Amino acid sequence: MKIFDNENHLKELVEHSSTFFYADDLTSDFEVVLVGGSKIEYSSKNTILIDPESEYGRKFEKDRYSYEDLKKLRPNSIILVSHFTDNNSRLQFYPIDWVKVVSANNPPKHAGYTIKDGLCMIGGWTPRRKLIYEKIAKYYKNVMISYYPRQSGDWDDIHTKTFHHYVDPLIEKLDISKFRNQCISKGRLFTQEDVPAISNNNIIYSQLIPQKLYSRINIQLVAETEDDFQLKEERHSEGFYVTEKTGKALYSGLPWVIYGAEGFLKNLKYLGFESFGDIIDESYDDVRCSFERAERAADSFIEFIKQPERIKKLALQKVRSRCVHNQKLVSNLKIWTAPVEEKIKKML
Repeated sequence: MKIFDNENHLKELVEHSSTFFYADDLTSDFEVVLVGGSKIEYSSKNTILIDPESEYGRKFEKDRYSYEDLKKLRPNSIILVSHFTDNNSRLQFYPIDWVKVVSANNPPKHAGYTIKDGLCMIGGWTPRRKLIYEKIAKYYKNVMISYYPRQSGDWDDIHTKTFHHYVDPLIEKLDISKFRNQCISKGRLFTQEDVPAISNNNIIYSQLIPQKLYSRINIQLVAETEDDFQLKEERHSEGFYVTEKTGKALYSGLPWVIYGAEGFLKNLKYLGFESFGDIIDESYDDVRCSFERAERAADSFIEFIKQPERIKKLALQKVRSRCVHNQKLVSNLKIWTAPVEEKIKKML
């Protein structure tokens, strides 16, 4: 089957399949269309729609196409989504950010020594991440932290840089220099920039792993994108939304604390990943209130790094095989591409 994918969104799917091949617009059996950023015209052609946004955004943000509208515009289509759901036959879970993380990076390897126990690259300001930062900041001697105002015009624009900006000097030194030059301006963070050197694979800077940082720590705290939190809290969804943040954690070969929507770890386990509840208090994952969950996740992270070195060393040895398992699972791209391939085949 021939696919027209002008921007290589599904390059990994084609490479891991003996069924699909790239073709031009006129000779292809399927057209790949990214939902968002441009107008979608009506067509009866077989279409693979890629929706990398959250379930919350799709339901409530007026500038996005609803699934009903997408089906009217492209009646012969499937929709690949980054929010996991197993109760909607029209949708197919495809963690495109995870796939791009694996495609763009070599697996991180530990340097054999640590410069600080933990890494907490929180990203841009949100009310909940602010709570995490305020707790973690007290342990800056043990944790490398980065925390930025968002890009100009975003919803925290009223907040001053003074109160919402901290970057550990070691991060400034060891982070990917091109990322820092391209994506940070006047202390603000712009992560959705394309990487010119690998633009033919549709990679953005936020999908790159800062190897010099990941290879010199023992554990990381990840604050996932918060879009679907409200749906979970109001019991409108039982799924979860994944981005490159979790993809990099799974691929890191390290243990982690991941602050996501309620039940985030439960959903990861459903997909086959293993967590670290015997060495880290993961009860935060069951907390409905997102603000309380953020504080509890930070407390779990802090509790681990405050332990005596001997205890931490034994804990890390205990979960080493789980870290390797998670790394292998997320990097086995056929696990994510094969279900998509089967669903596409059924369209013909």
